Amino acid sequence: VAEVLGQAVEKHRAVTRQRLSSQVLGLLNRRFDSESLVPDLLDEIHRWSGFEASLIRVEEGEDYPLAVTRGLDGDLREAMSSLLCRDDAGEILRDESGRALLSGFCGIVARGETSPDTPWFSKNGSFWTNSLTKTWVDARKTKGGACKALNHFESVALVPIRAKDKIVGLLELFDRRIGKLSLDLVHFLEDLGSSIGVALERRRAHQSVAKAQKNL
Repeated sequence: VAEVLGQAVEKHRAVTRQRLSSQVLGLLNRRFDSESLVPDLLDEIHRWSGFEASLIRVEEGEDYPLAVTRGLDGDLREAMSSLLCRDDAGEILRDESGRALLSGFCGIVARGETSPDTPWFSKNGSFWTNSLTKTWVDARKTKGGACKALNHFESVALVPIRAKDKIVGLLELFDRRIGKLSLDLVHFLEDLGSSIGVALERRRAHQSVAKAQKNL
């Protein structure tokens, strides 16, 4: 009986993932040049995932600010609005080479500086944990650490949105419940992130052409 139930669960999971992939690809193909693209994509992913909160960041200059969120209150949105590290005077902190410092695990993922030898990073550069409380204890000794704004979440996934070899954004999922993630699910989200990244680059190129034509 257990084997049959397991097969049924796996089949249902595969069907729902295929359905989401089809919906996402449909949006990407029809609306890559639309301002509603990113909100519509997050709506589909948020409903499908069942996570309490989700967001998409899109690269903008040196930062990866929030583009759209679902399930985050105003205080959290404000606390998570930017990845740039700043001093008490509000100035951007920089490393020895002059590059802006980005905060926490989000910054590590955005910069592609993850280590696959560390258990909370996937080989494809995502951060994920089913218990941020435990990971936070382990991560105190590592570069970056956890973002304090996330302290009341447990299941957390930070997935790079890629366009070819470039990270152009982040897809992030959060839930206060323990055990909402699996490596298999993270890999599926990474595939979605790659599809979204290609669309974002197409949209950016389309906007650049449109702006150039407008200025003629």
